[in-house]
Amino acid sequence: MAHALPVAAGRMTRVYLVRHGQTTWNAERRYQGRLDAPLTELGRSQMRRLAAALASEPVRAVYTSPLGRCRWGAERIAAQHGLEPIVEPDLVELDHGILDGLRVDEMEEHVGQLVRRWWQNPAGVHLPGGETLEQARARAYGAFCRIVERHPGQTVVVVAHGGVNKLILLTLLGAPLDSYFRIQQHNGAVNLVEVPAEGAARVVAINDTCYLRLPSQDPGMLGQE
Repeated sequence: MAHALPVAAGRMTRVYLVRHGQTTWNAERRYQGRLDAPLTELGRSQMRRLAAALASEPVRAVYTSPLGRCRWGAERIAAQHGLEPIVEPDLVELDHGILDGLRVDEMEEHVGQLVRRWWQNPAGVHLPGGETLEQARARAYGAFCRIVERHPGQTVVVVAHGGVNKLILLTLLGAPLDSYFRIQQHNGAVNLVEVPAEGAARVVAINDTCYLRLPSQDPGMLGQE
């Protein structure tokens, strides 16, 4: 069942829900969670290009996870609109506990049985030292709802993480948390959610990276197309 969110009568709220650009740990296929890693040059370019793509949108606020890999892009997007990003602590990435800091191949070597159970039944496995999907969903979706309520009829950008974005999208779509690994969120991906004055929110786009295929004016991408 899709979720209805409160919005001022007669007004549509639009939320661009963004995943941060590629980090050094993304490139290494290493889980980050609450840990942080800097953006690669490709990741910085992804965010500069997204900022340019959103420059013509009537963005009234930009929210970000407190982690640096999100804040870097949020700052560039906000600057296009004369804004400062607003840090929302509950947008921080899912805490993977003992998996954070490990590469995928290291997980197989050290905690293979656990991680395979998690991949098969993510809603039913509590990673040691981490949080459950339900715990993460409650805080992330709560943050999303608060943002929508603060900006009736406006366009806002939220820069967050792959895990957080998937949990918000699953909730909006009324899908079970065990579908967590069935949604893709590439680095720099954009999801668009529209919340009408009445009725359920609409997920208009998921994992959209088409702006990255447009001709680049970004000198940071020269020789990297």
